[in-house]
Amino acid sequence: MSIAPISGLRSAPRILMVAPRWPCVGLLAEGLAREGCEVHRLLDLRGVFAPSDPGAQRRLFSWPDRRFSSTTRIASVFDRSFFDVIDGLVRSRGIDIVLPVLEPALYEMWKRPEAPWAPLVRPHIEPWQQTLLLSKWSMSEAARGWGVDIPRQYSATDPEAVQAAVADLGLPVVVKDVVGGGGTRVVICSTLAEVTAAISHLEATSHPDSEQPPMLQEYVPGTTYLAFGLFDEGRAVRLYAGAKNGL
Repeated sequence: MSIAPISGLRSAPRILMVAPRWPCVGLLAEGLAREGCEVHRLLDLRGVFAPSDPGAQRRLFSWPDRRFSSTTRIASVFDRSFFDVIDGLVRSRGIDIVLPVLEPALYEMWKRPEAPWAPLVRPHIEPWQQTLLLSKWSMSEAARGWGVDIPRQYSATDPEAVQAAVADLGLPVVVKDVVGGGGTRVVICSTLAEVTAAISHLEATSHPDSEQPPMLQEYVPGTTYLAFGLFDEGRAVRLYAGAKNGL
């Protein structure tokens, strides 16, 4: 597919992706590079997880770095040096767009609206939109109000609410944090004991900015499809979609 030009930028924009080593990141970078973008990567080592399948693990960690013009590694987006590294890369590489692929990186960058690179961060959206992206619960309820058919869901406010939710939704049921974590904070539970354990874990490791409890959502069987994209003022610059294969 051809892509729309990014407004106000050079013909070959320089993009800094803040991302783990995931296949979807490589595919997105490959597509952007084919369209003339110069793609640099800040590799979040905390976001690199280890799949249980050894074959999948080999494929994941052997994903080639040649799709990126450069790679800089950082222990975590929560590391104290994170913002200093961003500052240095934006200046030294002449970055036009900063693209955080993981939600935690995006949330951390939103905390620095006064930073010189803040206007470069995508998505660059209004505060009310940020509020929706900071909460899966709020986003789902907003989507319901827009007429989108979403799975039934309950907030895990207390043990009684959890039991009532499981009784209504049945098992298996999906337990997830309201703050996104690249798919790492979603659990499909088959028993009430698993539900309770999942909620306890999410509460104990919740994002410091989260003010909402975990949520329970109706389990919908079948293939899960993921969609990724880079947009400029509502126009699609690059789109990627595919079936989730367990990685």
